[in-house]
Amino acid sequence: MATTLALAAADDIPSVHVMEESHNSTDSMKIKWEEPKNPNGLIVKYIIEYQRVDPNNGLAPKTECIRRKDYIENNGSAIIRGLLPGNYSIRIQAVSLSKQDRFTNYTYYIIQKPNEPIGNGIIAIIFVLVFAVLAAAVVSAGYYAVKKKKKIMITSINPDYHRYVPDNWETARENVSLLRELGQGAFGMVYEGIVRNLVEGQPEVRCAVKTVNENASKMNECSS
Repeated sequence: MATTLALAAADDIPSVHVMEESHNSTDSMKIKWEEPKNPNGLIVKYIIEYQRVDPNNGLAPKTECIRRKDYIENNGSAIIRGLLPGNYSIRIQAVSLSKQDRFTNYTYYIIQKPNEPIGNGIIAIIFVLVFAVLAAAVVSAGYYAVKKKKKIMITSINPDYHRYVPDNWETARENVSLLRELGQGAFGMVYEGIVRNLVEGQPEVRCAVKTVNENASKMNECSS
């Protein structure tokens, strides 16, 4: 009875492809390869050898044993998980009953660094800043509303007082710009605005601008 000599290259794997998983995992890679066309004997398993390519790594290559049954069930592929970011070298060996097994040439694949999410501390700082801005706007609106109310009361109580001296918080109309409506006040609309050249060292300051409608103006006019 004669036997056929085993061919050294018969168990070689024709090609190897490395790709991302379908769900775009950042710590894993999917390896897909072809089986030997005419192996010397029955293929029983595959050995995947992988290693991070790093001069300072100093670690031995890791291996994964994939049964041929699992290889077939996963459509000719396997997934390696739990990898750190970096460049990896991968090669595969088919293990047959003939023991004429050789590794493929190296294939390389890069595991990217994951996008870092915004930390809870940064989110907390953002909320504090937003709250501070809103609180400042409310205080500013109340301050100017009280000032304007005081001015109307003085004019109404003393209608014969014609010699008016401006207060230091008053400014010319052209220094005020209206941005948007905030709501309806007792005598007119209240707007969010910007006032210029009022606060020393600050060219512009956000403020609340309270207007007086026509009826309110007539109520505060002096009778003839």
